[in-house]
Amino acid sequence: MRIRIWVALSCLSLALTSSPARADEPIPLKILYAGHPGTPRERDFVEFLKAHFTRVESMSYEEFKESDAQGRDVVILDWTSSYPVDKDGNDVDMQKVGVEAWSKMMYALRPRTIPQLSESYDRPTILVGEAGGYILNRMRLKLDWR
Repeated sequence: MRIRIWVALSCLSLALTSSPARADEPIPLKILYAGHPGTPRERDFVEFLKAHFTRVESMSYEEFKESDAQGRDVVILDWTSSYPVDKDGNDVDMQKVGVEAWSKMMYALRPRTIPQLSESYDRPTILVGEAGGYILNRMRLKLDWR
């Protein structure tokens, strides 16, 4: 019983004496976002990250190398969707354009190169969507819907 009271009082004392984290202060992490340069998706991600972290840099997913992760706390690897959309952002109907045309559109949207990550790569990395799937497949890791 005494131990429980001592633990409870210790926790309460620690909670009252430590300074609480402020929601309006950025989190002290260095983030590297490697995505699809010049796209609205990249702009939105970087804008969001800059509002919440102290240092955010961006670069092309296609040009990312393991050495780019040095000095960063977290790396985010992302790319826009490879599903074709029209000028209004709506999905292109494969039935209307034909399978061959739709496949060509899809292929054109994919990144030209995929970053290589070795087994010694040790940076915390967030793999987003299809871009992450490309890397996982190359590393022969199973973490997708297929």
